[in-house]
Amino acid sequence: MAITIQEGPVMETATLVVPTKATVHEKLHWPQGVHPEIEKLDEYVQETILSILSSSGNENRLRSTRACNFALFGASWWPFASYDALRICTCPFIWLFVWDDETDSLEFSTISDDWNRASTFRQRTVDYLRESLSGASQMSLSEITTDPLIAGFKPVAEAISRACNDRTIPSLFSNPSTFLAARLCTSGYTCIDHAVNIIRSSIERFEAAEKQLLERSSSTPKIREDLGKFIDGCKYACISNLNWR
Repeated sequence: MAITIQEGPVMETATLVVPTKATVHEKLHWPQGVHPEIEKLDEYVQETILSILSSSGNENRLRSTRACNFALFGASWWPFASYDALRICTCPFIWLFVWDDETDSLEFSTISDDWNRASTFRQRTVDYLRESLSGASQMSLSEITTDPLIAGFKPVAEAISRACNDRTIPSLFSNPSTFLAARLCTSGYTCIDHAVNIIRSSIERFEAAEKQLLERSSSTPKIREDLGKFIDGCKYACISNLNWR
């Protein structure tokens, strides 16, 4: 795909060739697929989005979010999962994307330009997640917040609680994620070059690690088989992200 950019005080023009999805697929040769129950998943996705956003009163936001095709996202991340597992695994991503829009979307957020409200929103989110994963009662959770944008995490917490034990759940909060943003791009050239280099180096590191892990487990067929399945699962997830966006 070619695009034309203009930059500099004299508005010089240049044409850049941006790698397409097809080009990346051809070079990767990584597996991809779509779960056969994607339509059923989409019904669940639409209901979940409606339950989170119906009280916002923002029809444009609701319509835009429902058009994001989260069903394709989940169905291509986990194309071979049981339907229940597929639904449970997709749910956190629906909630996360909707929640993230509330914190930084200039189009939809009601708090992005109010530091105090945004800080309160984030703190209530942390408190709610911690308590819901600890098995707190609905009454206790309601005392933290009833905001659907935060409380929409409750089905996720219930699913995680069923799948994890008391020892592993606390580890989810032992090393909270840090989100960093860096302004690395000074022009159209450097921005695209940087993105392409990130993809290229990530693929190289991934495939080098894959080779190393499979070689190390060559004497234990069962472990090698399980590792192969896990690695393929990671590849499905990467290609899923590429196809979805």
